[in-house]
Amino acid sequence: MQIPKSLSNRRYNQITRQLIESIQAGEYPVGDKLPPERELAEKLNVSRTTLREAFIALELMRYVDIRIGSGIYVLPEAAREVENSPKLQHDPGPSDQLEIRRLIESHLAYKAALNAEEKDIQRLQELLELMDQHKRDAAEFEKFDQQFHLAIAKASGNVLGPNLVKWLWNLREAEMFFSWFSKTRSESYRQRTVRDHEKILKGISMRMPDVAMTAMQHHIDVIRERFFDQNI
Repeated sequence: MQIPKSLSNRRYNQITRQLIESIQAGEYPVGDKLPPERELAEKLNVSRTTLREAFIALELMRYVDIRIGSGIYVLPEAAREVENSPKLQHDPGPSDQLEIRRLIESHLAYKAALNAEEKDIQRLQELLELMDQHKRDAAEFEKFDQQFHLAIAKASGNVLGPNLVKWLWNLREAEMFFSWFSKTRSESYRQRTVRDHEKILKGISMRMPDVAMTAMQHHIDVIRERFFDQNI
C-alpha cells in the first residue's frame, strides 16, 4: 500500500507519514500498541500536541484505533482507508483552531464587557440557562453553546465578530476536530462549560473587560486540555 502523497506540508502530516512508514515496515505490528506518547514524541523530536494530531489523522485513515485510557493499537491493512487522506490535507489541526479561537474570542469578550447593552446581557443569561437545562442532550447543549459565543461576538460591537466566530465554529465540523471531540463528549465536560460561561458572563455583566477576556482564554484552554491532555 502506497503512502498518501497528500501528507506533505503540515507538521502533523509529516509525522503521520513517518508513522505510516514505520507501520508499513513492521516496526509496529498489527494488533500491537504504539509506544507511549512521551516516548514517541522524544523519538520523533516533536511536541506531544503535534503527535496527538498525527494520531487523529492515522485513526481517520484507519491505520490505528485510539482507545481512551488504553492506548493506540495498529489496525490490519484491510481496515485502512487511504482515500481519506486528501481530506486531511485541508483540515486545520485542532491546535491551530483553538489558538485562533483563543485570540479572537477573548478579544470579543473584552469588547463585549465594554459595549454590551442590557438586552445583550439578558440574552447571554437566557442562553446560559438553556445550556444548563440541556446538559444531558449533547446536540441541544452545543447549539446553545454556539449561540452563547455568537451573542458575545454581537455584543462586542465589532461588525466582523459574528462572522468570524461562525467561521471558527464551522471548523469544528472538520474531521480532524470532530473525530476527537466526539470521543470526549460527556455531561461532566458540559457542566464545566457552563461554569466557564458563568465566569465569562460575570465579567461582561460587571463591565470588567479584563475579567471577561481572561475567563474566555481560560475556557479555550480547558478545551485544549480536553484534546491534548486526555489519557490514551
